[in-house]
Amino acid sequence: MKNRKELITSTKRVIIKLYLSVIIDNTGNLKWNYFKHIMRSVFAISNQGFDIIIVFQGAVYIGMKRLGLKKIPSSIHEYKAVSAVGYGLFIYLLDEMFTAKGLIVAPITLPLEVLQRNSGYINICQTLLILLKSNIIPIIFSDDAIIENIEYQNSMIFNIIANLLDANLLVIPTEDSIHEESIRNYKGE
Repeated sequence: MKNRKELITSTKRVIIKLYLSVIIDNTGNLKWNYFKHIMRSVFAISNQGFDIIIVFQGAVYIGMKRLGLKKIPSSIHEYKAVSAVGYGLFIYLLDEMFTAKGLIVAPITLPLEVLQRNSGYINICQTLLILLKSNIIPIIFSDDAIIENIEYQNSMIFNIIANLLDANLLVIPTEDSIHEESIRNYKGE
């Protein structure tokens, strides 16, 4: 088994699985300190020459904020509609931030059903490889507006993408890891 340093030096592709619940509070407001910290890390990884793929889920709170809703929609169809609004806003925010750093992002809506067909699997593989070769960062999310089991399909999509692109490093930012990193930086470690 490789130690952490060996793993990082042998890594070419990094998948960052971003749960919006880490950067969005339950009223739909962005936790700017968390978000900026994560984005600084993403930019640093990119500047070191790694291919980056971002997979994210959980845009319902952003959609709720935009639509003025006070609670999570109770029906699955309302939930999906509100999530669709949230994804649009989140992609816009990411595009603005990455553009300011001279980076390009490409949002990809990816239902699991596409990956389960051989032609869909091949097509998305080729598309992602072209984006990465062009130094464009794919931002992948399942289409919450049409899928049935959101949590299950997001996890399946993530696993398929990791295998498809032969990614060997996964980063899942959490509030605890952000606090831990901030403490390490403060102590000069």
